[in-house]
Amino acid sequence: MMLEMEATFTSCDANKDGVLNCAEFKSFACAITENGKRRYGECTKGGDIEDEKWYEAYNSITSKKDGIS
Repeated sequence: MMLEMEATFTSCDANKDGVLNCAEFKSFACAITENGKRRYGECTKGGDIEDEKWYEAYNSITSKKDGIS
């Protein structure tokens, strides 16, 4: 599962800078949801507002660099 998540992260990192910006994170969230649906038959996901709040929360962990690594 971790290898799948790493591959999904890499494929969603459109500019290949090693971190996900907000747009890339939204793509990652959708892809992870699709992975969950394939694995478990169902998976829930919030909308854009929830994704943006999650992005802000994760992004705050590394305050000196914008993006999620």
